[in-house]
Amino acid sequence: MPFPTKHGELLRSLPEDGIGVLVSHGECGKQEGAVKTIALWNSDQASSVDIVLNSFRADSVFAYVGDQPAPVLCKRVVAGGGTAFDTKCNLQAEGLAGQTQVEIYRVVGGKPSKPTALEIWFPSASE
Repeated sequence: MPFPTKHGELLRSLPEDGIGVLVSHGECGKQEGAVKTIALWNSDQASSVDIVLNSFRADSVFAYVGDQPAPVLCKRVVAGGGTAFDTKCNLQAEGLAGQTQVEIYRVVGGKPSKPTALEIWFPSASE
């Protein structure tokens, strides 16, 4: 999806999985609505997508992807430097195309939290 940028050369030089972007509708700081989406960079052939997130010290984290009946169990990651991103959900991209809803659940004390929903746009077969 083309978009205007002053940093095209730098962005094109990044590796396939070198950048991830969270996109909201509206101006920075004045987002419209609660829908969030993730844009993948330089990748239309990825067999899987990693979503790295802050679990807020959850006991476990899982994700429901599109219409898939079984959830994806997310794994704790150890990262240095005091990063807030401590959990990774590996989503298999096979069979996914276009706008796909992902719901992230955090389980704390045996109770699931209210889900966090986001949209991922996978390449369509025609792209």
